[in-house]
Amino acid sequence: MLDWIKNRDFLIRLFVIVLVSSVMVFITKTNKFDLHFKIRRAQPTSPQVQIIEVESDEDLNALIDELIKKEVSHIFINHYIFDKKTQWVTPFAINDNNKQWLSLEFKPDSDGIIRRFNVIHNPSPAFINWNNDKLTINFRGPSNTFVPFYQYEKGDTGTSLKGKTIVLSTQENPVLTTPLGLFSETELMASVLDNYFEKRFIPDGKTSVQLLILTITLLVSIFLLLYLPSTLALVSTFVFALFYVSLSLWFFDNFTFWTPIVNPLIQMLLTFLLITNYKYVLNEQTKWNLERESEFFQEVEEMKTNFLSLFSHDLKTPLAKIIGITDTLTSKIQDPDLLKELDKITQASRDLERYIKRILKMSQVQSKNMSLNKLPEDINNLIEKSIEQNKLLAAEKGIEFIKKLQPLFMIDIDGPLIQEVLVNFIENAITYSPPQSQITIRSEEQKNYIRVSVSDQGPGIPKKVQDNIWEKYYRFESEKAGYGLGLFLSRYVIQLHKGQVFLNSKESHGCEFGFILPMNEEKV
Repeated sequence: MLDWIKNRDFLIRLFVIVLVSSVMVFITKTNKFDLHFKIRRAQPTSPQVQIIEVESDEDLNALIDELIKKEVSHIFINHYIFDKKTQWVTPFAINDNNKQWLSLEFKPDSDGIIRRFNVIHNPSPAFINWNNDKLTINFRGPSNTFVPFYQYEKGDTGTSLKGKTIVLSTQENPVLTTPLGLFSETELMASVLDNYFEKRFIPDGKTSVQLLILTITLLVSIFLLLYLPSTLALVSTFVFALFYVSLSLWFFDNFTFWTPIVNPLIQMLLTFLLITNYKYVLNEQTKWNLERESEFFQEVEEMKTNFLSLFSHDLKTPLAKIIGITDTLTSKIQDPDLLKELDKITQASRDLERYIKRILKMSQVQSKNMSLNKLPEDINNLIEKSIEQNKLLAAEKGIEFIKKLQPLFMIDIDGPLIQEVLVNFIENAITYSPPQSQITIRSEEQKNYIRVSVSDQGPGIPKKVQDNIWEKYYRFESEKAGYGLGLFLSRYVIQLHKGQVFLNSKESHGCEFGFILPMNEEKV
């Protein structure tokens, strides 16, 4: 990732992501818990809290007497609290600061939604650990989460109420707005008591923790987008977002530990858009640079090819004069030693002439001007001519030719070019064969094509370099004579004939070079 950081465009996009994420932290500060309440399912409530509905004040007084007999822990009504230790019903009030008893204040935030409450006055020792700080309510679910609601009838208060905290609901029950919709004042009080008994009031998350989480999610998102292919990066980012949301809800439900959801999701989306765009621009720029380099190298290659072509063409005239002069001197001189030296000059001139011809043919290949002059030819006849052309070279090393030629039909080919391919294969076989060895030349008809091969008993070619020997200028053993053009041109000629070249070799077991040609103009 360090290489990416050095790029100015990347740093600008990173700055935008960090700036937007930081601003979002402060924008969502008021309602940061709301999304968790809305997307999670209803949570279990405290068994210690029970709501009972009452229709009239007469029923209310009778119910309080019955609840006292059942030894409930506390009784909350719009204006009373009962503590079993003091056997005293103490009135309490909500949004009423004039009462001198337990008083809670549900004050909405700036958007009109109640999320927290204040303890205004607390004379009851049962709730001594409540302080005057604003406490955030951990809503357990939407309205009617605290069920069942016991509809009071005289003499029927339900069962198992001993030790429980009862919240009595009367007809005059104000409705308040919460993150999960409209709640009655009784339900809101039940939520507060649930949080108190189960110790799940939500502590305010520190801004530093939020920024740390955003930093971690940003680093993970950038890593996925930079180092994975586009499609996999998209899928991985989506899976990571889903995993993070699930993990955030799990921590919130089980440990009352809040982690932001909206900000990281917005950050992931923004990161995906900006970093994906950055990769696209970078790829386009790289592609453009590669095209420029390709054009440049093509121009250089054309200049080199033209130079070689002109240079080789200009060498042909003086070389022909050298060969002519040596031939004339050879016919007039009788000194054996001098004749031997003249023969060396002639042989070197012939080699140079052959190299020049290959360079000129390569120039034709590079310019794509090489064309075929096809006529009916007998492949075996071309093989015989190629062997005859290399007899002297083979005789110098005591190499024997073994011919295994099957009778073949004549096919339309460019005879001189195919003969040049055969000569090249046979020359290479002689060059790399040990003295007093054999070279086997085969021709055969197989289905709809003709197969020709030249096998030697040389050192063979390692597997790791076999794919390279057909390339231009490649030479397996640099100490051997040659310019690495013969096999390159041979492959090109065979491909022009819609055929294929092949190589079979094992180290220390010789080589088999060859080609196959179609008989009916069909590519093999």
